Amino acid sequence: MRTVIIDGNAMMNVFYYGSLPPQLKGGDNQALYSLIPQNSWGIYVNAMQPFMKMIIDSYNLLKADHIAICFDLGTKTARKQSCDFYKAQRAQSPLALKEQIDIMRINLSMMGFPTFSDELWEGDDLAATISKKVTANPGNIAYIITTDHDYFQLSDSKTGILMYQPNQQGFDRLVKLYPKMNLFKKYICFNEQMVCSEFGVHPSQVPDFKGIAGDSSDNIPGVEGIGDLSAKALLSVYPTVESFYDAVDQGMDEVQFANNVPNLKRAKSVYNRMTASEAKQSALFCKNLATTNRNVTIPNSDFVLRFDSNKYQSFMNFLTC
Repeated sequence: MRTVIIDGNAMMNVFYYGSLPPQLKGGDNQALYSLIPQNSWGIYVNAMQPFMKMIIDSYNLLKADHIAICFDLGTKTARKQSCDFYKAQRAQSPLALKEQIDIMRINLSMMGFPTFSDELWEGDDLAATISKKVTANPGNIAYIITTDHDYFQLSDSKTGILMYQPNQQGFDRLVKLYPKMNLFKKYICFNEQMVCSEFGVHPSQVPDFKGIAGDSSDNIPGVEGIGDLSAKALLSVYPTVESFYDAVDQGMDEVQFANNVPNLKRAKSVYNRMTASEAKQSALFCKNLATTNRNVTIPNSDFVLRFDSNKYQSFMNFLTC
């Protein structure tokens, strides 16, 4: 059985920004909203049209048996409650995008697409939980469609991360390296080996990597002064944040650390930064922030598409009228 899980917010975002008129690139000027494609009722449709096409294409071309579409609600989530700086740097979504996401969520449910959102948990937590649930049964596999690299931590032998590649040069490079992983159009399926090859850490280490190096897109600081290359080198020897600090607690000093990680430049400096005051607390806290929750309470669902062709056609007419 195949289940397609779609990161609704990420895909709506990429379609919205990818189809904006040039005058709106790089800013949200509501005085220019009239340039955004609209239907005859004045409803913005530039994100909804390609989003609907992507849903139908992915379901059909991947020969899916089940589907689930997950959305953020943008409310006071568990992570925001525990950390006031989490995603604090992000501007609010443009009104023209927010309206389309709201319309999309409502109409997907009406058309029979299993759609999920939660006040406390983000879309990636819902997707992670659904993936875990459906792949628990022997023979089941899941594909998660997104543009968010946070999902790489979910990649395993039964879960592929279908990453949309809008940049033609980047897409061509990946297709050349991994031709069998281009499952349809501009979507590349990342498995465990590809994540390791492309990003230098195992999927299970993605939260550890962000705990150490941080993640500017989510405003996760990590450990002060530790960059991507140093974090990857450290994790090649100490596979988790906890294992590094266990070694420190057992007496590992900066000289031993430098000997243990010979491919790490300025190893002693990295050791001193990792053992500085509050560094351990920051690394563990940031790792927790970056870790998806795979045990969210999901309403009983078989994730079966109960497609209402009349409502689907009405909605498509609404988008194109």
